[in-house]
Amino acid sequence: MLVSDITASFTANFTTRVFDAAALSNLVGRALLFYNRYNPMHKDGIITTEAGIQDYDVEDDCQTVISVAYFPEGEWVAGELPLPVATSEYLVPARTGSRMLDRITRNIEQNEVLLRRRGDWEQIGLKVRLFPVPAAADFEIAYEYYSPHVISPTTDTVPVDEIETMPIEDLSIFVDLMRAEYVEGAGVEMSIEPDFSEGSQRETRHTIPENTRVVAENLRNGLRRKYGDGQCAMLS
Repeated sequence: MLVSDITASFTANFTTRVFDAAALSNLVGRALLFYNRYNPMHKDGIITTEAGIQDYDVEDDCQTVISVAYFPEGEWVAGELPLPVATSEYLVPARTGSRMLDRITRNIEQNEVLLRRRGDWEQIGLKVRLFPVPAAADFEIAYEYYSPHVISPTTDTVPVDEIETMPIEDLSIFVDLMRAEYVEGAGVEMSIEPDFSEGSQRETRHTIPENTRVVAENLRNGLRRKYGDGQCAMLS
């Protein structure tokens, strides 16, 4: 999505207000921060273990790690069971004579085995710390993470700024986020400007109207209705 298309849609609703490039850039940046709280990109990464090493770098664009498939007694490979799990410990004999019930039983017991064997992890900045410390080298551990949308700057091959990863159908949602930032900023600006002064001892100032906040929140509701309650924001 071209930044110029975004700013053109935003300014089209103003007949007298003129925005300079710096003001528009600031509004786009603030709106993008809010957008990323609700709809970041969902990506996958791989960690390759080293014996005795507990901390591992994640991708530079990682905003928040969602999950790490770490099994200290056998690594998760290509969606298959960890090797020690794919043994008689997991093979459950038929119990009911019903194929569907047997499958459900096997799935339940598989999950119980995986939970018992799964390791733990925590994110520390752009690193993931594994518990317990890996004892073997060269195991690949899959992880999932959120990555923010960013503005790709002008280059020789891309002549204009754009947010390449944002879906075009979110244009109106993003413009509403810019409007919300503008409304809130205007309310703050009014609150610190004197309304009138009486001598040197007293001055009366504007207050931020409650409907300023209401308008800003209503403008953000389109994003919330489409992408939920900002669960990725709570993780970050």
